[in-house]
This record gives sequence, C-alpha cells and structure tokens, in this order.
Amino acid sequence: MTAAAGLFLVVQACGGSGAESGPNAAATEADLAALCTDICERGLTCEPEYAEDSCQTECVSDNPEATLVRRDVIRGLVDCQRQLTCDDNDDLCIDRVLRELEPDFAGSPLLDLCIRVQDQCGGFSDDICAYAVIFTDDGKARLEACLNSGCESVGACIAGL
Repeated sequence: MTAAAGLFLVVQACGGSGAESGPNAAATEADLAALCTDICERGLTCEPEYAEDSCQTECVSDNPEATLVRRDVIRGLVDCQRQLTCDDNDDLCIDRVLRELEPDFAGSPLLDLCIRVQDQCGGFSDDICAYAVIFTDDGKARLEACLNSGCESVGACIAGL
C-alpha cells in the first residue's frame, strides 16, 4: 500500500471524536473510504498491474481506525491525491498536508518519542511516527500508551491501532 494509504497513509492527529471541524475533529469511515477510492482510482489509471478488486478493502484495513485520525488531514490527503499525476510519488501528499496543517510538526514530543522507540525497539516502521501528528487526541493517547508499553509489545500494540 502507498504511504498515503498507509497513513498513514496514511494516512491522522488531535482531539475528541465529537468535534465537527478543526484539528480535533475525527475522520469518519466515509472520509477514509473517499481517500481509499481516490488512491485506488489513481492506481488503476497509473499502474497496469493494479489489483482493482482488493484495493479498497486493503486500503481501509491498512489504515488506522478513522476515528483516530484528524478529519482535516484525511480531507487534505483526498484533495492532494486528486491533483497527482502518474509521475508523482504520492508520498508528497502527507508531507504537503502536514506542512500546511501543522507547520511545526517536526517539534512534536510524541513524534520524537516515537522515533526514539522505533530506533531502540524496532517492531514497526518509522513511517508510523507520522501518526503522532495526524492522530486525534484519543489516537495520540493510544499511540503514546503503545510507545510506553515496552519493546516486547510495542510493535503489536501499534499494529492494533
């Protein structure tokens, strides 16, 4: 799956799931489905060997729960995906969206913790550390709990998100 799809993707960051807008608004299953639809449509257009029948299902299952991800991030990724050409790497979408919505994302203490734990323990891709920025507050709390769970269980805990 692509980086945008694995949003980690691709990929999702701040608040309560009841908020409707702003950095604390959680994405919905429909938001995630819209992102996956765009990713799959681009794949079908740009990659002749793309597997249409399983793309949507794999995309949704490869991403964290929609309610853990910021709605504004998912919508930004949808907008970005729609502008990509076949020659563009979709990894640029997450970078573009994060820089627009969270210009100081590199200074996130949770991001720093995630990278340190990944360096010490392994067990998960450092791409997952983007969740520290794109998750809702609930998602961030769950990610932090995983990161503090110890090297023997951190990978499985993060996979459960």
